[in-house]
Parts: sequence; C-alpha cells; structure tokens
Amino acid sequence: MFLTQADGLIMGPISKLLGLLLNGIYELSSNLGIVSIGASIIIFTIAVRLCLLPSMFKQTRSSKIQQFIQPEINKINKKYRNKKDQESMLKQQAEVREIQDKYGVNLTGGCLVSIIQMPIFFALYNVIQNIPAYVTKVKELYIPIANAIKNDTTAFEKLGEYKETVASLKIIKMNNSNTNTIIDVLAKFDNDSWDAYKELLGGNGAVVDAINANMDQISDVYSFIGGINLAAAPGFALTAAFIIPILSLVFQYMSLNATPMQSSGDPTADATMKSMKTMMKV
Repeated sequence: MFLTQADGLIMGPISKLLGLLLNGIYELSSNLGIVSIGASIIIFTIAVRLCLLPSMFKQTRSSKIQQFIQPEINKINKKYRNKKDQESMLKQQAEVREIQDKYGVNLTGGCLVSIIQMPIFFALYNVIQNIPAYVTKVKELYIPIANAIKNDTTAFEKLGEYKETVASLKIIKMNNSNTNTIIDVLAKFDNDSWDAYKELLGGNGAVVDAINANMDQISDVYSFIGGINLAAAPGFALTAAFIIPILSLVFQYMSLNATPMQSSGDPTADATMKSMKTMMKV
C-alpha cells in the first residue's frame, strides 16, 4: 500500500498524524514561495526530533546513571562470583536491585523508550517515502496525469509495461479504476522515467499533454540543493543525488562517535561494549 495511506492499529494513526504535520509545514512553506519538498522534510524531521527529545533525554540519562553505578554492581558480582547456590544468587539480585532503586534506575526503561520511538520512526519513513499520499498540494499535481491515464486504456497498459522494467516499481499494484495506485507509480518517476513513458506513448496525446502541463511544477517540488531530484534513487551512479547517502553515512558515523565508551571496571563488560560498538560502525 502506497498512496492509500498506511493502515493498521498503530502505524495508521501515527502515519496520519505525521502526515498532517508534514502537510501543514508544506502548506506554510509553499505559501511563502518555497515549493521544494526537501526544505519541508528538513523542518518536519527537526520537529519530530524535538517531540522525541524528552524520551531521548530520559534514555540518555538512564544510560549515564547505569554507567555510573556499574562499578558498584561489579563489586557485588565479584563478591558472589563463585557462589552458585540459590540463597547466594537471591542475595546478589537483592543487593543489585537495592543499588538500582537507590539511583532510580529501571533496566526496562531504556527498552520501553526504544519501543515507543520505533513505530514513530517507521511512520516517519513511511510518510517521507510516500509524499503525495500525505501532502495535498503535491498530490494535486499528479491527479490530472493520473486521470488522463485512467481514461486511456493504452496509456494505462503502457504504464504497466514500463513499471515492470523498473525494479523499484514492480512491487506497486495498479488498478485503472483507482487514481491513487497510478499516482503511486508516477510519484517514483525521475526525469528519465517521464521521458521514457512519453516515448512509449508516441510523444503525443492527452496523457502527454497532461504530463507536459504539470512536469515543471513536479520537478520544482522534488528539486533540492542545486537540482538534486529527490524522487530519483541515486544508486551507484556518480550524480548530485549521491551526496545524500554519503552525508547520511558521515553523520551516522559522527553520531556513533559522539559518546565515548566509558570503562566499567569489568574487563568482560568492556570487551562486550567495544565489540558491540565495532559492529554498529560496520
């Protein structure tokens, strides 16, 4: 499901709520003369991050406290290292809980925050992946083209033929009585795709006229930083769009290194943490 918005008891409402936020941001920016969806996505992402800031702060605080009390817990573990009887194990657990209660540490708190954040990030990805499904003004640019295709059997069949030649489009199911499913395909088109489709139609006709009438506005919406087309998947080609995944890689790597690993005093625990950080980097 693409333009037909995400459904489900959890993902549906969250995606719709985030979609309303992105739609509002784009409405405001377009009224100010900024029609590029890229600028709206940046503001949208910052807004979502700010909303998640309290939970992220709580997660970071919990992590720092756990690092702080780890030496005390290590002393308890060392104290009961060679005692495997049930009574000793129960005492060990009780002493560890006593320290955790003293500092207000909840071992499940960090996991709970991550679980809460996860559907929000999935919904965020879903909204950004399917812009016309959530942004009204962008969808309106595709409607005349989709309606023209829907009313032209040959054009619909040609669109289906072209769709099957592009790996990223094959998974989209089209229905010639449903405008949304046609827009799902068109929303993934880059400039080369539009040209290839018009060529399949012979370069003329009502569909081609509709494309030509709206093509410049669609290009403006997806144009970002000197002409990068946000609708195009960069792949491995050395194009301007390739700068986006490169920057993503750089900032993710910087984020991993932002928090230095602190020694817990336990060689085994330190080795495990170092191994986990190395795996994350890889």
